[in-house]
Formats: sequence, C-alpha cells, structure tokens
Amino acid sequence: MVKVPAPVDSSTPGAQLDRLVEIMQILRSPDGCPWDREQTLRTLRPFLVEETYEVIDAINHNDPKALQDELGDFVFEAVFLAQVCAEEGQFTLADALGSVTRKLIRRHPHVFDINGDPKRAKTSQYQ
Repeated sequence: MVKVPAPVDSSTPGAQLDRLVEIMQILRSPDGCPWDREQTLRTLRPFLVEETYEVIDAINHNDPKALQDELGDFVFEAVFLAQVCAEEGQFTLADALGSVTRKLIRRHPHVFDINGDPKRAKTSQYQ
C-alpha cells in the first residue's frame, strides 16, 4: 500500500493540481490501481465525454456545488490523459498547460503587451 499524499494546506490551484498529479502518478504506478494502469487514451474517451456532459448539466441546472464537483472530475480526466501521454513519452501536463498559456497570450494582443504596442479592446466585438 502507498501512503496517501498529505492534504495540501493551501487554497492555490497550483498546489491542488500538484497533489492531483501526484495521486494520478501513484494510481498508474506498479503499486497503484490495476484498473487505472490498464487505461489508454482510447479507453478514457467515454469518461471525458461523460464528464463534459455532467459539467454542462450542472451549468444548465445553475448548481454551483455540482459544477464544482464536475469541474474537478473534468480536470481529473485531463490529468489522467496527460499522465498516459507522459508515460508514452509524448508530452507532460506541464507541456499542455504551457501550450494553452502561450495560446491565450498570443490570442489576446489587446491585453498582453507582446509586441511593445498593446492595443486595448474597447468592446467585446471581434476586431
């Protein structure tokens, strides 16, 4: 048996994400869960779809507590998929997070000064 990673004494998303990643690594390890170790990108697809629908359902029902729970499950699916990819030498969760961060900055030159000449958006209309 593996010792449960200590609860995080922090409300920061990064600390909580680090703990989730550590738990996922344990679940996929030789001492972890046989079911989790057997999963592949292909076998995880239905769970990703299911969690997506559950997030949408919580939004549709205006249920913040359910949305909190379902967003956690949704993030877990992303961590699970990234862990499988990391084990296959494709990319890590850090790589995926870096990709989305760069994309957000690139797509928002009206917010982030990336060319030395920021142009602030005055409306939400596409310019």
